[in-house]
Amino acid sequence: MSAAPESVVDERPDGSRRGLLGAVLRGSGWQATAQIAPLVVNIVLTPLVIAGLGVDRYGLFLLVNVIGVVLTSADGGMNAAALRYFSIYAGSGDRAAATRLLVTASLAVSAISVVAFGAFFAVAGRALGLLQIPQALLDEGTFLLRTLIVITSVTVLRGLFAAVINAQQRFALTSITINLGHLIYVVGVLLTLQQGWGLYGIAMTLVAQQAMATLLIVPAACRLLDWRAVGFMPKTERREFLRYAMHMQWSNLMTLVTFGLDSIVVGAFLPIRQVAYYQTGASFALQLRNLPLNALPPIQSVIGGRVGAEGVDGARPQFEWLQRLWVVGTAGWGAVAGAAAGFGVTAWLGPDFAISGVVAVMVLVGYVFSLWSNVLEVWAQALGRPALVSNAATVAMLINLVLTLALIVPFGILGTVTATVVSQVVATLWLLHLARRRLPGGVRNFLRDVPLLACLLAAAVVVGLELLVLPVLPSGALGLLTAGLVAAPGLLVYALVVLGPRVAWDVLHGRFSGVSATLSRHD
Repeated sequence: MSAAPESVVDERPDGSRRGLLGAVLRGSGWQATAQIAPLVVNIVLTPLVIAGLGVDRYGLFLLVNVIGVVLTSADGGMNAAALRYFSIYAGSGDRAAATRLLVTASLAVSAISVVAFGAFFAVAGRALGLLQIPQALLDEGTFLLRTLIVITSVTVLRGLFAAVINAQQRFALTSITINLGHLIYVVGVLLTLQQGWGLYGIAMTLVAQQAMATLLIVPAACRLLDWRAVGFMPKTERREFLRYAMHMQWSNLMTLVTFGLDSIVVGAFLPIRQVAYYQTGASFALQLRNLPLNALPPIQSVIGGRVGAEGVDGARPQFEWLQRLWVVGTAGWGAVAGAAAGFGVTAWLGPDFAISGVVAVMVLVGYVFSLWSNVLEVWAQALGRPALVSNAATVAMLINLVLTLALIVPFGILGTVTATVVSQVVATLWLLHLARRRLPGGVRNFLRDVPLLACLLAAAVVVGLELLVLPVLPSGALGLLTAGLVAAPGLLVYALVVLGPRVAWDVLHGRFSGVSATLSRHD
């Protein structure tokens, strides 16, 4: 059996956890830099884009964007499955198997793109025509949607090459690529607003963005493969991979339909400007949710590499510790972010978008529950049990669909958001139930790791401070930034309660060894 990566393994329990935490933090750091860029772009550009495009055109832009995100998941589950397998191959040092996987998955993704995306490209205009979109905007919307369909096919294929890089825990290149992409986006959007190009300009900006990313990612991934082993996966391995991929495809589609369904239903039942109000708040909540999610790709590569190097029993202690660390961290983040989001969004976009602030807070509540199960999902996938994740995702989709259709007419946007929150809570509890019954060795109840008192105290501190500064809170991006800074003491209070003063002080100075020791006391 080959050794696990040196950065992850240490013979001593405490050293092993410090190495584990270090590997996750390094990868998370690069991932976070890629997340900060879209967050800043969103904060700065959104008011300008709304004013430049108009609320109706902006709502159409967001709606098409949601459709594009859903399309990205229609890859047959290849990208999600590939990351799991690439991570295991990286742990065992098998570049030949990784090369055969890339060849097999690339051909499968190309075939899916030609058939599925080609069909949707042909009916894109008719599909948009079924929604409540002003006739004057229909041509622009159709052009943007068709452009996104073509871009998506390239993005899905490039994602396989990015998975090769990330499985090796080389997150710097993908982070730099994402940041360069957002620079292109900023320039393109500003030119579009200045020249009055509308959604046509947005579409061309996205083309330039994706072309740059492809030119950087694909050659870099090729250098990590063994091209002497070019060929297809063996038949038995190919069947196993495709079976795994189909479970991931279903899970991804259910998850994205759950989150994307709201905007589509709002666009179908309410005026298009209501999509702008809803999606602005939901997108802001998504950005906040995605900040901790930057740690998931490193966690997945670490756990997958450990399973590939030492097997399930060897990886279990690291999974359990990472699960506990993840729940404690995301619980605090969710409590503080949720308490501040409503104040920040309202200050950012003005009182006309106050409903967007309410949407952001409510959506974050559902996101926090779903965050707690993310490391468990990674563990189930690493053990080759993606059906558990797809099962829970299906439950979330069905609950969201039924409740959304029941609540959209009488309660409007808030009814839609309520449906999403309920679906996330129920799906998280269902996944935990399935995992405890069906995974080898079972799993701990991660709800026991949620420091509820610390969360309530931190949220109360944030709300009190936000109310205190509300009379002097500025408007625009500065108001959103101010609301975020005002919430910072809430994170400090949370850290003091959960970790204690000494360990919290060490974390502020970049020393994390005390975190391992503190959590270890609860093993």
